[in-house]
Amino acid sequence: MADREPVPITLTVDSNCNAGSLADSEARIFYVTPGWHDIGLADFETPGGHMVRSYDPERTVIDIVRCKAAMGPAAYAYALKRYAASKDIPAE
Repeated sequence: MADREPVPITLTVDSNCNAGSLADSEARIFYVTPGWHDIGLADFETPGGHMVRSYDPERTVIDIVRCKAAMGPAAYAYALKRYAASKDIPAE
């Protein structure tokens, strides 16, 4: 839901995880409670053909809204507009 790749890479890990080695790689790390970490996880194929684990669009929107202060206003608006225009939004 972004118009460019995030720099630095952003990772979400369980708050019980020791992510010291990830921090050394200059990745941006977000810690979540263990019960929230697995919600919305899915496997996706990158444009380069690699399979990666990521959050589904619904979980991504929730995280965007929760962390609005950490995003620029243009990126925030773009992500929400892109989600709203998505054909994959549940009809509920």
